[in-house]
Amino acid sequence: MTVREPAPADGMLLEVRRLTHVYRNGEPGEVLAVHDVDLDVASGEAVALIAPSGRGKTTLLRVLAGLEAPSGGHVRVAAYELAGLKPRELDEYRRRVVGYVRQQPESGLWPHLSALRNVQVPMLGDGWTAAERTARAQRLLTAMGIGGRGEMADVLTAGGVSRWFEAGGSHVQAVQSVSFRVAEAELVAVVGRSGAGTTALLSICGGLDRPDQGSLVVAGHDMTSLAGSARDAFLQRSVGWVPQRPRLLPLLTVEENVAMVLRIGGAPDEEALRAAHASLDAIGLRGRAHHRGDELSTSQQRQVALACALVRAPALLIADQPTAHLDFDAAQGVLAILRAAADSGTAVLLATRDPGVTGVADRAFLMEGGALAERRLPW
Repeated sequence: MTVREPAPADGMLLEVRRLTHVYRNGEPGEVLAVHDVDLDVASGEAVALIAPSGRGKTTLLRVLAGLEAPSGGHVRVAAYELAGLKPRELDEYRRRVVGYVRQQPESGLWPHLSALRNVQVPMLGDGWTAAERTARAQRLLTAMGIGGRGEMADVLTAGGVSRWFEAGGSHVQAVQSVSFRVAEAELVAVVGRSGAGTTALLSICGGLDRPDQGSLVVAGHDMTSLAGSARDAFLQRSVGWVPQRPRLLPLLTVEENVAMVLRIGGAPDEEALRAAHASLDAIGLRGRAHHRGDELSTSQQRQVALACALVRAPALLIADQPTAHLDFDAAQGVLAILRAAADSGTAVLLATRDPGVTGVADRAFLMEGGALAERRLPW
C-alpha cells in the first residue's frame, strides 16, 4: 500500500490507535480480525508487516486502503480521518490518495486490455487529459521495466466477412466480403445511407450476430467459434454497445442504470456505484446521477448510454448512429466523448449517415450495397 498525499505538520503520514475490526458473517459469534492495533508511519518510511497467515495483515491493509470500515478505534491517513469520511469523500480517498496492490494482483487487471490500458483505467475521471494518461502510463511501465508491453494492438480484425438474409423469397446480401481492422486508441467511422448494411456489420462486429462467411477476431478471441456462456461472458466484459435508440430503464436513476451493467456481471453494489460515478464524471453527467432515465433529453440519454457502455472499460466500443436526431451542439458533445474514449485507449467503431462525423475519426470507410471501401480523410 502506498500513500501519495503530503504528511501533516507532525510528519506522521499514518496514525492508528486501538484499531479493531470484527467480521460478522450472519452466524452465531464474530471473527475478531484486528484487535487494539497501534501503528505510526512517518513520511518517507517503509514498514513491513510480518505474521503467519490468518493474523489480520490483509484486513489491516484493507482498512487503511478504505476498503473496509473499522469497527472501532482511530485511523488517520495524511489529512483523512477514515471513520468520518462520507461516501463521496471515501471514493475520493481511494482514487486519489492511496494505492493498493492485492495479494492476487491479476484480480485487479482487465485481461482483455493491454498493459498500457490497464494502467490508464484508474486515471479515468480524475481530470487527466488523454495525452497525460498515456504519457504517465508509459512512464510507469518503463519504470517497471515493461515499457515495451504498452504498444497498441488490433482489437478487431475482420477478414472476408459476409452476411446474407432471405426476405420475401429473395436473397439479400447485407454484408459482402468485408475486411478491416480497428486498433486500440483508434476511432473508425463507417459512413453509409439507410440500407447500406452498416447496422448489420456492427451487429456482427459486436457479437450480436454471426457472419455466414469470413473470420472475426475481437480482443484476441475468434468470434466465429466462441459460443454459449463463454461467448456471453466475453461480450459482457469486452464490448460496449451504444444502440441507435438508447434503452434506459425508466424507473431507475441514471447512476442505477449505469451501475446495473456491472451488477449484472456480479460486481458488488458499492463497487458498481463507484465505477458508475467515475463513468458519469468522465462524460460530465454526474449532476444528473439521481434523475430518472425518462427525465433526460435525447442527447443526455445518448450520453448515459455511452456511460453504460464505457463503465466496464471495454476493449471495443461500438456506436450505431450516435448523433442521429441530435442538434449540432448535442452531436458534438457525443462525438467528443467518443473521441476521448479512443484517446484513452479504447477501440471505437461507429456507423453514421453523416460524413461530417468523420472529422473526429482516425480512419473512415464508405459502405454501399454491403461492400466497404476506405476513404481518405478529410472526407
